[in-house]
Amino acid sequence: MKKIFNLIFVIIVGLTLVSCNGGTTANNDEVKVYFYEYRNAYKKEELRPDILRQQTYKKGELIEEPEEPTRAGYIFGGWCKELTLREEWNFAEDIIDRNLILYAKWDPAIYKVSLELNGGVFPPNTNFNGEYDEDGIPYYMFTSGVAQGLHNPVRTGFEFLGWFTREEYRPGDRPITSVDRNISSDVTYYAHWKALRITIRFDVNLEAEPKPVPEPATVPIRVYDYGQTIDFPVLEDTSGIYEFVGWNTRRDGSGVMLVNGEPLEQQQTTRVYAQWILK
Repeated sequence: MKKIFNLIFVIIVGLTLVSCNGGTTANNDEVKVYFYEYRNAYKKEELRPDILRQQTYKKGELIEEPEEPTRAGYIFGGWCKELTLREEWNFAEDIIDRNLILYAKWDPAIYKVSLELNGGVFPPNTNFNGEYDEDGIPYYMFTSGVAQGLHNPVRTGFEFLGWFTREEYRPGDRPITSVDRNISSDVTYYAHWKALRITIRFDVNLEAEPKPVPEPATVPIRVYDYGQTIDFPVLEDTSGIYEFVGWNTRRDGSGVMLVNGEPLEQQQTTRVYAQWILK
């Protein structure tokens, strides 16, 4: 499509040049230079929106080099004599002897896109295709105009909310899934996370003879964030027969003891069982 557009552009401007050459002009020594920057981004004359920016000279003169154009994500590489951009115009030596089109040459810029994982990692099956700096921060070397999707990290106990341009997450921020093609400098994207909500169910686990009297007799469900400090209730056998020693993930005490003051590391709904010993 781009080649077709450029061909049409050359034909139109060529016809314009032929018209200028073939008609009666006030001064046959006058020639024009048209500066073609890039598709949909030329600087057009205010009174003639149908033509590109142009300058008029006498045959045999040097062309004044215009101010460098700018294009987001690209580095200007000079003005060239043909659409294939093989030969650059030398403003210090080349003289103009006919109507002329000069084409801006653009080289894709390369930027560093750093990724702040904020506690996450890229798992092996992610096929992360970037690199890591000396501090272990992952990054991409992004070539302007080339599609680059952002890989998703994982973090134990957390839901990945996405990649964001802000270091601090704000509700309502919209995540991004690929590098912005219009960046014009090095950038950093930030991973943000939401702790999993873990439901804990309690079982007082005290059925023996003689009949003990646990206090409280039942413990309501509690919900914690992953990593939140454990503060499970401390039970008491008011009959004085048993002593409460903590909570375990198995009824017989062979599972994991969940201790008050330590971070909760369960990642799903968990039932815990009170553990008792005879006094």
